[in-house]
Amino acid sequence: IGPNCLGVANTDPAVRLNAMLAPALPPPGRVGIFSQSGAFGVALLAEADRRGLGLSSFVSAGNRADVSGNDLLQYWQDDPGTDVVMLHLETFGNPRKFARLARRIGRRKPVVALASPARPPGVGSSVGPDEMAVAALFAQSGVIRVDTVAELLDVGVLLANQPLPAGPRVAVVGNSSALSSLAASA
Repeated sequence: IGPNCLGVANTDPAVRLNAMLAPALPPPGRVGIFSQSGAFGVALLAEADRRGLGLSSFVSAGNRADVSGNDLLQYWQDDPGTDVVMLHLETFGNPRKFARLARRIGRRKPVVALASPARPPGVGSSVGPDEMAVAALFAQSGVIRVDTVAELLDVGVLLANQPLPAGPRVAVVGNSSALSSLAASA
């Protein structure tokens, strides 16, 4: 996969591959996870297991010597065992290809991403050009952007266990017009 990676795992009974350095693999499920960072991948797997989030496959690419997030998007697009795609991205090798793939895949399978902000050491949470570019890339490709690991896993659990609404319409019902308006806008 690449230097500094955690490895790869597939829970499909026909494959059952665990080529990772992680101490444990979460139970089988319908979520594919890509993590660019091996260390982050260990924490992500542990938290997914704690929450009972089952995985179809997991890939940690490290420095991406051969396999990229775009390659995994292409794989998960046609994988019948994957219903939700979760990504932890530090960089984008080919943003145009990513946007094309994510938009196409997102029509049938939700794509959720946590992007590490590219900031020099010591810089706070200021929104700079890189951050705005990532936000625009995700927005135009239909990627569900999350800001924390907890949000990534919460959204993954929700999407893996809650079917998409049937039909072309969605209604918001609530007991607060302010909160309902925010939900409808989102």
